Amino acid sequence: LDELGARLRRRGRFRARPGASSDPASMCRALAEDCGDELAIVSRWWRDRDPTLRVLLLEEELRTLRAMARGALHGLPAAERRDGAMPTPGLDARALDLLAEASDLADLSRRLRSLGHPTAAVVERHAGAAGVSSLRLELDLDASLEALARRTPRRFRTDLGHYLGQRADLRNAWTALSGRQGFGGRSDDAERDLGE
Repeated sequence: LDELGARLRRRGRFRARPGASSDPASMCRALAEDCGDELAIVSRWWRDRDPTLRVLLLEEELRTLRAMARGALHGLPAAERRDGAMPTPGLDARALDLLAEASDLADLSRRLRSLGHPTAAVVERHAGAAGVSSLRLELDLDASLEALARRTPRRFRTDLGHYLGQRADLRNAWTALSGRQGFGGRSDDAERDLGE
């Protein structure tokens, strides 16, 4: 890992953070934060020029929110929820740390609302439901992405539609495989959800 970190630093792809160690989780977090820094630059320059960027940023945030929601549902430690989460202009590193500490879905939705995130209502709706299903929550989060994509100007929709269609196919394949192996470590959830 030290050698990998040194090579990445030589290529300018990895900056040593104060107090960062060379364990896998620390390196993953540092790389994600470096990517987030670059994403913030792209967003600053392009967000008003290309409405598809908002959709792509929300897609990245949903990847993180799925992990945060699963972690809140299953009581995973904050560090595990935060693993691999890439900061975005809508959810920076401090926001990710805040969300990772949520005690349950209701707390996660309150924290999202305090950040002004558009998915707070989706998480809140599931937080109040009996027998919360992580699969149903994830499907509703995906629907928020599709709704945002439908609001982009028509000239961008064809390419964006193809891209999101491919992403949906990959997610569907992952969901089917997860159901066979146990969704989020809970095969009872997956069998119930996939059987409906």
